[in-house]
Amino acid sequence: MKKDFMGINTDSAEKALEQIKEKKKELIKETKEATISLKKHVNKVFKDNDDREKMLEYIEEINNTLEELYGYLDGNKYSFASKLNEFIQSYIVSDENVKKSYIEMLKTKN
Repeated sequence: MKKDFMGINTDSAEKALEQIKEKKKELIKETKEATISLKKHVNKVFKDNDDREKMLEYIEEINNTLEELYGYLDGNKYSFASKLNEFIQSYIVSDENVKKSYIEMLKTKN
């Protein structure tokens, strides 16, 4: 079975995906800390309730977007990582099928 596809080493790609998942954990922690800090700052700076609420809503929108990104990084969503993995797996299966077909063809020629 071939371990690479057009220069992409599947083992290295798997290790990179694991590193991404580890970094995701760090990002979540940093995001939570930043959000708490931002909300405190917004509550202190914005005296007008409407402005304060708009800023807090904006912070929540940012958090929701980041959570969606983290879902992609973790592979929980149908993402680039899962698409890449499916593509690599289909290539491996295809490669094996081509090899079998080639061997069968050689057998029938001889």
